[in-house]
Amino acid sequence: MRFARSCPCRRTPKSAGVIDHFGSHTRTHAHTDKKLCDSCACVCVRACAYVRARARVVRVGQQVNLCNLCARVVLHTVANMLVLLAILGEPLKGAELYETIYRLGYSSEGLMVHYNPILSELKRMVGRSGGVHSVLDVGCSHGGGVKALWKMGLNASGIDVSKTAVNMARERQGDNPQSCVGTCWQQAAATALPFSDSSFDAIVSTDVLEHLDPPDVDTAVAELARVAQKWMLLKISNRPENTRMQAAKAPFGNGTFAKEARRQFRRDLPPQLHASVHGADWWIAKFKAVGFVHHRTIHVPSWACCAFVLRNAALAFR
Repeated sequence: MRFARSCPCRRTPKSAGVIDHFGSHTRTHAHTDKKLCDSCACVCVRACAYVRARARVVRVGQQVNLCNLCARVVLHTVANMLVLLAILGEPLKGAELYETIYRLGYSSEGLMVHYNPILSELKRMVGRSGGVHSVLDVGCSHGGGVKALWKMGLNASGIDVSKTAVNMARERQGDNPQSCVGTCWQQAAATALPFSDSSFDAIVSTDVLEHLDPPDVDTAVAELARVAQKWMLLKISNRPENTRMQAAKAPFGNGTFAKEARRQFRRDLPPQLHASVHGADWWIAKFKAVGFVHHRTIHVPSWACCAFVLRNAALAFR
């Protein structure tokens, strides 16, 4: 009796006894002998009433000799599994990840809690020597931070990696050309800022850089240093975020973010959104390597750590 070297699903079959098809079933369907792994054997046994009747119980690890009918069932099942895996693929990441969760209502509540320490520090800097007149918000989300900067009398623009976030910011905060630097709202990644060198006196970014995939960190750090002329005010979480997407209900769905991403988009979210979790010293060293040094720590609650002001080392400020 000849057996295929491997199961149709490409998993290695296990050695055990053989269950043969006999009688009229054999005469009706010419044999196609297949050697199956456990999972596919179970598929065949469920599919083929003849095997169920003759074998009674198929134990894990047994080989099943398939007729053409059952072989087709197994191959069809395996094909469907492969298509599903191709659709699902790896968990979402980067721009595709944030576009997905914004479409599910991420940040649609418009909270400003994470902005407040940065805005308070920026107010103290306005009007000082080496002060601030123009600001870029990297990861502007719903746009509330940019609007707050406008109210402070500053020229400000915002970018976000998600097109849905940019549209939400524009719809909620409007366009204010006289208070923007170039376009008010743009879709862009921190790794490719659509501005020329030294376009802004300062860059602010709140709870964004920890979301970068590790290979993108150095590029993003260099881009922020390229576009900021004088200052950076950064708030970067130093904690993992393991369960938020699995536990929080999606505003634009009936289940959690993770369940709705799977249901609506047939994709899985990553185990956590914070892909680059490091302490303040690690980030400060990264920016020092591109010419921005630690100027002052911004005090925030321990659960919100960490926030700090960086200055261009080539310029002298108080």
